[in-house]
Amino acid sequence: MRTAGSTKTQLRQCGVTLLELMVVLVIAAVLASIAIPSYSSYVDRANIDIAKADIQDISLAIERFYVRRSGFPESLEDIGMHTREDPWGNTYRYLNIQGTTEKERKKGFTGKGKDKENMRRDRNLKPINSDYDLYSVGKDGVSKPQLNAKPSRDDIVRAADGKFVGVAEDY
Repeated sequence: MRTAGSTKTQLRQCGVTLLELMVVLVIAAVLASIAIPSYSSYVDRANIDIAKADIQDISLAIERFYVRRSGFPESLEDIGMHTREDPWGNTYRYLNIQGTTEKERKKGFTGKGKDKENMRRDRNLKPINSDYDLYSVGKDGVSKPQLNAKPSRDDIVRAADGKFVGVAEDY
């Protein structure tokens, strides 16, 4: 026969104290504070890698067009890639800057008036390409022609006529 006192003792031995519960919650919170930013960083790097691969793929299609037609397409629609989206849901941007002499391109001039102001430029305001610009506006979805402008730092760009494909901030 059990007494009321022995039942309470058995329940205390089987139960979890409030202090133990708090310790478990603190440990879980610490682990979450480490894991969540790490996972977020991993997802960001993966999205950048996807955008870089997409830009290289689109560049190959543009080069194939150039070989067949002896000129660059006027838009991504000409190569059937105008609806292709980057990992953040934005369409890739393309600007044909061909059509001027090498000397004019180095100075940043093109035969098309609006293109002159839309050409992507480095921190010295020199054009980053002499044939065409191809880029993603990045995670924030905003961009400016100058790569060192705050909205453009997260853009994924093709620069140096295809020798560099990566984050604008790294160029």
